[in-house]
Amino acid sequence: MTLEDESNIAYNAKLEKQIKNLHASQQKMQTFAQRSESNKNAGAKMKGDIRHRSTVYDKGFMGHKAAKKMKLAKNVEARLDKNIEERKGLLKNIEADNDLAMNFVPDHHKHLITAKGVSLAYDKLPLFQPTTFDLMRGHQFVITGKNGIGKSSLFKAITNTFAGTITGKLHSADKISISYLSQIEQSNNLSLKDFAQKHHLNYADFLNILHKLGTERDIFTNSINQMSSGQQKKIYLAKSLLEPANLYLWDEPLNYLDVFNQEQIIQLIKKYHPTILVIEHDQRFIDELGAQVIHLT
Repeated sequence: MTLEDESNIAYNAKLEKQIKNLHASQQKMQTFAQRSESNKNAGAKMKGDIRHRSTVYDKGFMGHKAAKKMKLAKNVEARLDKNIEERKGLLKNIEADNDLAMNFVPDHHKHLITAKGVSLAYDKLPLFQPTTFDLMRGHQFVITGKNGIGKSSLFKAITNTFAGTITGKLHSADKISISYLSQIEQSNNLSLKDFAQKHHLNYADFLNILHKLGTERDIFTNSINQMSSGQQKKIYLAKSLLEPANLYLWDEPLNYLDVFNQEQIIQLIKKYHPTILVIEHDQRFIDELGAQVIHLT
């Protein structure tokens, strides 16, 4: 058994104890709420008896207090239930295996991206020479070229967000879902939970992938812009892996990642054979995948 396995087991035991204690507290609050409801009902029954006016006043007052206590108990119980579910989510993260998964959805289109003599320009100044390629379902293409040549701009053209001029013919299949792994945003001040909510990601699954990528749990409460470049890269990668997609556009996915994470990504692509267009310079990555190269000049 490795030290990591021992650590996970110990952490699991700690979470399971917390869940057990929360369940016990929840049971106490349920009992308290039931007693409060009984006291309120008992007070209500006394109101019709004019022979016990002082008792009617006391019971009415007690009924009001009981109602307030019952409301408080219900609120506390709801918070306990939320805490229990959050800890169950963390348990799931720990118990899952280390293999990454991606939400690749094969599309019925045979040709997803077709470029014929495509070039991009800003203010009539071309970024690269005309390029031609045909990205078919289940194929992996890698875009290479020097910095500033327009590789990321080509991604923007594919997603209809390029602000310059497009020449040639660039066609994307109709109604395909694209997962875009962009460069990290240093100004992102969201928490992980808010980031997941913004992008409609299941929070427990999101943490699960981050855990598999080796993200330390003690930073889960930090805002994203407080994290290192490597940690931020894992966040955007986890987002892309969770999104259901027919096509992946990944802009330098290996940046800031260690050798272990890079190998995880290579094995992931080999396993799922997604339709993917990647901007990457790493020759080992290209060779391992046997990907077709689109070199921009």
